[in-house]
Amino acid sequence: MVLLHLIWPIISRIPFAAPILILWAYPAIAQTVADYTPAKERAWEHVQTVLMSSEYGGRSGVIERWVNSPSISIVGASRPDELFLRELISNWNEILVESPVQLRHSEEPQADIGVVFSERANFAVISGMYGFQIVEGGVGFAGMLVDHRHHTRMALVLIDKSLSEQERRATIAQELYHTLGPVNDSPYFPSSVLFEDRDIPSTATELALVDRKLLKLLYLHLEPGDRQPEMQDAFDEFWDGLE
Repeated sequence: MVLLHLIWPIISRIPFAAPILILWAYPAIAQTVADYTPAKERAWEHVQTVLMSSEYGGRSGVIERWVNSPSISIVGASRPDELFLRELISNWNEILVESPVQLRHSEEPQADIGVVFSERANFAVISGMYGFQIVEGGVGFAGMLVDHRHHTRMALVLIDKSLSEQERRATIAQELYHTLGPVNDSPYFPSSVLFEDRDIPSTATELALVDRKLLKLLYLHLEPGDRQPEMQDAFDEFWDGLE
């Protein structure tokens, strides 16, 4: 039997609502952090914020991600939204091309990652079917199930179908990206799909350079179960050379 535990859901907030960020406190490591440039220190703060802490708690400081190529089903999407999602999958696979993980669109309703477009009023019922507890007030949702080895086994994304096209696409990009392992938002890079700072949500519909580098760091140089010391070693060795 595979034992699974929940990663607390990640919620996209309504614009102008105040999000809650729960950050882990890490001891400074003088050997490297003291030598970072301001730009690299900001990148490091971003990386440990999004990989080592969750937006609403319930997460230990450990890397948890896919080790196999997850299939993705799309339910309730308009044709333009489905095409947008397919384009995201294709573009993100180019970033992951050197890793053993590739995202796979599935025509079957049962898949590893389910992306569901629905009215917001239905979020609690849909998420509850998979054991997730929704946080009220969000326009998007991402929840993951991981096993004792810190391998992601299943993920659910909910998108409020009443959003404008721009808001909807930004929410799709952020929530689907969350399911790949970066579980928190961050105030450090406004161009990032993970950006969120008080009442200012992300408007990004494609990955910024920092997002592309983060995926490569996570899937090429980190393993499930890695913790802060291993993550910082990988960051120090590889971050500057990633594109």
